[in-house]
Amino acid sequence: MKKNLWILFMLLLTTIPLSYAQSSRYLIEFTDKDTTNNPFSLSEPEEFLSERAIDRRERYEIPMTLSDLPLSPRYIDSIKPFITTIQNKSKWMNSLVAEMNPASLDSIHAFQFVKNSKFLAPAIPTPSKANHKGIQENYIPELKSENTDSDSTFYGYSWEPISMLNGHLLHDNNYEGANIVIAVLDAGFRNVNKLPVFSHLWEDNQILGVRDFEENDQQVFDTHNHGTMVLSLMAGYIPELFIGTAPKADYWLLRTEVGGSEYLVEEYNWIAAAEFADSAGADIINSSLGYTTFDDSTQNHTFQDLNGNTTPISQAATMAARKGMLVVSSAGNQGNDNWQYISAPADADSIITVGSVDPNRNYAFFSSTGPTSDGRIKPELAAQGVGNVVQNVDSSFVTTNGTSFSAPIISGLAACLWQKFPDLNNMEVIEKLIKSADQYTNPDSLLGYGIPNFSRAGNIKIEDLNKSSMQLFPNPFKNHFYISIPDVNIDKAPIYLEIFDLLGRKIYSREFSKSMAGKRTRINALSDNPAGIYFIKLTLTTDFVIKQKIVKY
Repeated sequence: MKKNLWILFMLLLTTIPLSYAQSSRYLIEFTDKDTTNNPFSLSEPEEFLSERAIDRRERYEIPMTLSDLPLSPRYIDSIKPFITTIQNKSKWMNSLVAEMNPASLDSIHAFQFVKNSKFLAPAIPTPSKANHKGIQENYIPELKSENTDSDSTFYGYSWEPISMLNGHLLHDNNYEGANIVIAVLDAGFRNVNKLPVFSHLWEDNQILGVRDFEENDQQVFDTHNHGTMVLSLMAGYIPELFIGTAPKADYWLLRTEVGGSEYLVEEYNWIAAAEFADSAGADIINSSLGYTTFDDSTQNHTFQDLNGNTTPISQAATMAARKGMLVVSSAGNQGNDNWQYISAPADADSIITVGSVDPNRNYAFFSSTGPTSDGRIKPELAAQGVGNVVQNVDSSFVTTNGTSFSAPIISGLAACLWQKFPDLNNMEVIEKLIKSADQYTNPDSLLGYGIPNFSRAGNIKIEDLNKSSMQLFPNPFKNHFYISIPDVNIDKAPIYLEIFDLLGRKIYSREFSKSMAGKRTRINALSDNPAGIYFIKLTLTTDFVIKQKIVKY
């Protein structure tokens, strides 16, 4: 009897490719959610969704469905004896990713509640995280400018891509992404916990948490540098050197991508991370990732698969949009390759797919093109993806290209726009951006509706921006701030700036000529003063006096 079992086992192994005969990672799909025995209930969503996630559903009237219900614990417990570890679970897909020996597949399939299984990837190598050294130096290159009063000086390296979209005008009105949560799904965030450009995030508790969905831990700062660069374009903040598009937003840093290999399991990592982002109450997902071909060619996608409904990651991206999140995906960098087209999940419906332009607003030759295989316009929008300056892992700033870096520019500014219009849902935000774009009436397969204009989307009239009030930026500030003097019709008399403390004592005054009207200037007056509330008084004429509060932290 034992001999017959051994022969059967050996025959089973001969039907499995040699490279997969040892422990590998498999997708296990279930038939249902076992609602009769499932201890979780849609009537008690607080057991599996955060308060913020529940509030989003209530605010936008998004119904709870079976897709929100966690997997059946009974099903999971039943298959545990036949698997080594569970890597990820997906309530949206009603499946899990498990590392196991393929010899156990027959035992798994013997359960009636198991619908299907699929090879996803070899077992996780041990150790698989890159053994990177820490930061060797803390040098930040100086950015020189002759005009210390200009916006371009304040933004430093970031001026070009942000001003192209008029994103600075949202910032000028104090819309910097506050109270918006962005989940960044990427390959790793090496040294984000050490780099000065991110120090404000840690000081102000804007990093809500981290997760590694490849290795099922919370170690994301010792892996790839791609997520570091992507995050810098949204969250970076060093005045006069580098300013991200949403420096006041809150962030979840979620590793899903594996550098050095490409298997379908990474799409399921992404799915698990997107579900986590939903459950945690994230508003925006930035995904500078894309999938077409894999190390195992049997897993490859075809162009026909890019219809928004076929690839697992695109199905999940659409589901994330249905849950009320704004999903922003890079289009891909294969516009000049044989593939040419966008990658998954960029084909998903109800998300923003972002292509790349150069600093002169021209299509970047590498930017993947549309349409989807079912004829929908992709990408929807475009931003600068050529010559982008990003934060490197050694405190230096480097220049790089790719739709990976145009997507976070859109994500961050979308957070600022959503801060201004908190009652809009995700689809209404998308509609505003599309209608603001420069090719809205004549979209194409290269840039879609084109380059969005965030001042137009935000109902900010450029010509009136500085006429009604003075602009203080940033507010709160740490060491210094900028003031934009209103551009109004004033006489030749000088402009007076005065600063008072809470007790009404004047602690600073300065006189400007009329030529400064409509311009921005840096104020260092409070650099040595304690943290607290101060009051700015700007006298333009006898009848035109503006007062505003500013906070130093």
